Amino acid sequence: MKKLKEMPLASQVWLAFGAVCAILLVIGGWFFFSLRAIEGRNQQEQLRTLKKLALVDAMDERLGQAQASLSRKVLAFDFAKIQSLDRAIPALRQANDADFRDVLPYLDDAAERNIYTEAAQARNSYWEQTEKVMAFGRANRGTEATKLINEKQAPAYDQYREVMNKLVVHLEADVNDSAAALTTLIFRIRTVGDSLVLLAILIVLGASFVFGGIARRLNHYNQKLQDEVTARQQGEEQLRWKTALLEAQVNSSLDGILIVDQRGKKILQNQRTSDLLKIPPHISDNQEGEQQLRWVTQTAKNPAEFIERVKYIVAHPDEVSRDEVEHKDGLTLDRYSAPVIGKDGKRYGRIWTFRDITERKRSEEARDRLIAILESTTDLVSIADPQGHLIYMNRAGRKLLGVNDGDITKTAIRDFHPNGESHPVLTDAIPTAVREGVWSGESVLLSRTGREFPVSQVILAHKSKEGKVQFFSTVMRDITERKKLEAKLLQSQKMETVGKLAGGIAHEFNSILTAIIGQSELLQSELPAGAPSVKCAVEISQAASRAASLTRQLLAYGRKQFLQPEILNLNRVVTSMENVFRLLLGGNAAVQIIPAPDLKAVMADAGQIEQVIINMVINACDAMPNGGKLTLETANVSFEEESVGRYPELKPGEYVMLAITDTGLGMSEEVKARLFEPFFTTKAVGQGTGLGLSTCYGIVKQSGGHIGVYSELRRGTTFRIYLPQVEEKPKTPAQRSSLPAMPRGTETILLVEDDPALREMAGTLLRRQGYTVWTAANGVEALGLKQQEGVGHIDLLLTDVVMPHMSGKELADRVGALYPHTRILFTSAYTENAIILQGVLNKGVALLQKPFTPSALGRKVREVLEQ
Repeated sequence: MKKLKEMPLASQVWLAFGAVCAILLVIGGWFFFSLRAIEGRNQQEQLRTLKKLALVDAMDERLGQAQASLSRKVLAFDFAKIQSLDRAIPALRQANDADFRDVLPYLDDAAERNIYTEAAQARNSYWEQTEKVMAFGRANRGTEATKLINEKQAPAYDQYREVMNKLVVHLEADVNDSAAALTTLIFRIRTVGDSLVLLAILIVLGASFVFGGIARRLNHYNQKLQDEVTARQQGEEQLRWKTALLEAQVNSSLDGILIVDQRGKKILQNQRTSDLLKIPPHISDNQEGEQQLRWVTQTAKNPAEFIERVKYIVAHPDEVSRDEVEHKDGLTLDRYSAPVIGKDGKRYGRIWTFRDITERKRSEEARDRLIAILESTTDLVSIADPQGHLIYMNRAGRKLLGVNDGDITKTAIRDFHPNGESHPVLTDAIPTAVREGVWSGESVLLSRTGREFPVSQVILAHKSKEGKVQFFSTVMRDITERKKLEAKLLQSQKMETVGKLAGGIAHEFNSILTAIIGQSELLQSELPAGAPSVKCAVEISQAASRAASLTRQLLAYGRKQFLQPEILNLNRVVTSMENVFRLLLGGNAAVQIIPAPDLKAVMADAGQIEQVIINMVINACDAMPNGGKLTLETANVSFEEESVGRYPELKPGEYVMLAITDTGLGMSEEVKARLFEPFFTTKAVGQGTGLGLSTCYGIVKQSGGHIGVYSELRRGTTFRIYLPQVEEKPKTPAQRSSLPAMPRGTETILLVEDDPALREMAGTLLRRQGYTVWTAANGVEALGLKQQEGVGHIDLLLTDVVMPHMSGKELADRVGALYPHTRILFTSAYTENAIILQGVLNKGVALLQKPFTPSALGRKVREVLEQ
């Protein structure tokens, strides 16, 4: 084997080629002789089978001749000839026996022998019937012979022929199978032989080609080797140039670059790497990099994490790695590591890059903090490019406008303003922001749901140094609630102004009405009964009373009326008025009262609360011209800080609610907005004053409560009155004792009134009742009058509260200090003064409210003097 390896390559190839050819010759010879032997054996078997077929055909032919001759002669009734067959038939039978014996040695398998046995039995049966036929022929019994041939002898012959045909078929199939098997075998052997010949040809051609190639390679080998040496020299020169270029690029890079081989030994490192990793100069030149790694580990903010990361990268040399490294001095590096792989796919080492991202991280953190702040603010904050396309919108803005996060960059500023490009923000505000840098004001936004709402907004135009707009930032605040509150405040201020005006007018008017009422009653008392002037005086008094009723309504609306509050149970008030409700509604409407169990008490003027309920029931009756249902329901309710936001004037706490609901026509939003305005009515001219609901509003507000309304067109209206709860129990009203119509007296009264007509009327009335009356126009005059001789002791000071120079309260204090036993009685048509707090009389103070009648004045004076 060793000598074989030392032989030249060509000799080894030729030797191998000869061995292959020899093997192919041996295989071909073996196939040739085997084919000849198989072919000979097959020919012998075919000859043997053909021999059997010849024997079978011969004995079949003899038996057939005998049968044909016998059948002809018998069927022709040629009995003389039948008798002549006595010698021929036995000879045929003997020959047939000899044929059967000749065939027996050629039987090769069990199937042939079984068929042979079956044929022998059929042949014997045939010869037995033939003997019987011959016997009938010799006896000249042709008819019986013919019948026997037809019934038994001929069928026996047919059975014999059938069995012999079966034997013939079997032998022929055997011959055909043998020939087919031989043909298949010969085809396969020839195919193999042809393949071997083709293989030998291919081997010869291949060997020639290989030898030719080897010769050509050997001829050019030397030239190629010389070319390779030259190319290597050129490559080394180019490599040195590329290495120098690479070092120059690495050293000029602003990033730190480190290249190591497979063992981790440094190949190339720039100065930026040492600067970023804080490696001292005496360590930077270490080629193994071990001291560098130790130094960087010590300066890392988390050394353990740094080491684990380096170990992972070393353990996975084929992976690309990117992470961030923090140093103790606050420096943050973006570290990137990747394997160095050549064109041949082989890994030669690893490259590391280090980039200082400290400022970028700080900017990102600042940006994240800013975004977190913007996302948490409740105001809408957005940023758009110079063309008005949105770049960013915070969570509050997305929620307010119904925008998804993914749709921000697909929308523009104009998409959220009604009328698109023609909206004032786009036509005026943005140009102003571009020109002046900022714009602030109010506008209207349009959400994706189609809802429009007002906003206050500030638009800033952020410009470059060259003055070109880079982007717009907008801060918006939904002022829907503020607008509602402003509208409510405006309405409240308007109604407050109207109330003050109404109260002022009523105050002045009440003094005039008091004089008119008093003078008309005095006139009636002086005129004789039945005089024509009495009717005129009565008409004057009634007209003044109607005017007084209007002034009371104006005072009630302006919350300027005088209240006499007491502890009330609204269940008792409402149920006691049930008959009144039914009379007001007539038979067209049903009344249902639902009193709440354990209803808390309230502090209110019973008469005023009854007036509120009556006004509301009348309003409900007008709303149900065709009948319906009126429901009055009471309940204890509680308002927390959040639930009173819609009603700024309503304080949190416990309240008693009275709900009055009708099933009438309902009200539109426009009507509800002006419902409590004085003189506003939906009735025809002359059918209402428009003061009913405004009076209710003033009484409830002056009582410290709130009134609200809910209504739908053609579905009815519900008024809800809320009054503060009190812990005291309501008392059973005491029966008032009746006084004489015009009580008399003899005491001295000092009357102080700035209205001359009223002063004259009151003085005349009191003098007629027996009193001594001194009059004064104001407090200064009254004090001077008291110093005069002959005035004497003053039993009662009857003074108006609101007067020029000195108020009635100040006058009363001075008189009380000088004369402690003098009784004080105030008169007033106004509730904003020192003796009345929010319409409620101070404790221990006697007051007669204007306008008053002469009888009311006489009773009140007598009541105060008798205290």
